[in-house]
Amino acid sequence: MTPRRPLRLAALALALSAFAGAGLAGNALAGEADKPRADKASTDQPLGVVELFTSQGCSSCLPADAFFAELAAKENIVALAYHVDYWDYLGWKDTLSRKENTERQYEYMRAFGSRSVYT
Repeated sequence: MTPRRPLRLAALALALSAFAGAGLAGNALAGEADKPRADKASTDQPLGVVELFTSQGCSSCLPADAFFAELAAKENIVALAYHVDYWDYLGWKDTLSRKENTERQYEYMRAFGSRSVYT
């Protein structure tokens, strides 16, 4: 695991809180904040979406997978795991990997102006 893990987890937590705040702001703008929140359907709305890019062949992915599982267990979080194929060259082919997942991660990299991807 690289020393950047705490930074990445902090960024993930920040993103989650931003999604939560955006959801609350959207409800307020729509006039929803004034309505009673007693019915179950209104409390079932997700606060945010978390995407994890991972691989069975990545030795540092196990702690991230465990943390992701905790997030996925929360009812108000939509958790999406994408297995990438760029670790397959190490000799252990990830049976869940898809080229489309790797392409998705590279699209994020370009969109955010980053120079690398990380699992």
